[in-house]
Amino acid sequence: MNLINRRLLLILLAPIVFFSNPIDSVSESPYNSNWTKESIIFGADLGLIILSEVLSEGAEVMTVVEINALNTSDINSFDRSTASNWSPDISSASDILVVTTIITPFTLLLSEDVRDDIGTVTVMYLQTILSTTFLTSSIKSVSRVRPLAYNPETPLEDKLALKQDLRGSFPSGHTALAFSSAVFFSTVYSDYFPDSDWTPYIWGGTLVAASAVGLFRQQSGYHFPTDVIAGAALGSLIGYAIPYLHRKSEKKDLSITPLVSPYYAGMGIRYEF
Repeated sequence: MNLINRRLLLILLAPIVFFSNPIDSVSESPYNSNWTKESIIFGADLGLIILSEVLSEGAEVMTVVEINALNTSDINSFDRSTASNWSPDISSASDILVVTTIITPFTLLLSEDVRDDIGTVTVMYLQTILSTTFLTSSIKSVSRVRPLAYNPETPLEDKLALKQDLRGSFPSGHTALAFSSAVFFSTVYSDYFPDSDWTPYIWGGTLVAASAVGLFRQQSGYHFPTDVIAGAALGSLIGYAIPYLHRKSEKKDLSITPLVSPYYAGMGIRYEF
């Protein structure tokens, strides 16, 4: 996800913070919330946002000489086959599908039980999207060149048009967002309606849609398989962890701590059995 899109996402989502009171959980809600918890999570997100912006501004644009010097033999054997992919139409389809997956969790508001708890659920989803977006953006500083850059059939002007984002292959931000949204939606649905017969269909449908996003990103030439796998794992972790950390009945044996420095970005995970 490029710099302009990240800023647009902030403009679209930031107002949710001001219109959603996280301390409004109803007694029968599976979640609880307090300002200390939310401040810590949003503070971590703010750190990731700042780091992402700094790293994006400092990223170098590949020159024509560097692009022409790329050789598919330098790609590991598992990822090499996708270096021949290039499809603007499939890329556009992946954009539409990932937006669909991001919007889908809002259908939870069709339930009166969820609407009664709208503040907490909305803030949780905002945290999920922000954490996913800016953690993946920060990790992209590893500067892995996208598969389409290796493909001689990709027009040079299209490669150059990506500017710094041509080096933003790992991990797949689209896939991470799709999986974080899918897992968040399915997890929250399962928590509110634990006896629902629809639960396996909700999980199956959302994960299939998220997987399609990852497949499209490979077929479009924007990502290697390992980019997609990493994005899916990261998005799934965040999509499950945010609801988990807000559950009333859970003993919090899982802790997730963002690790941010001028040299790297990541997440520390501890689970006590």
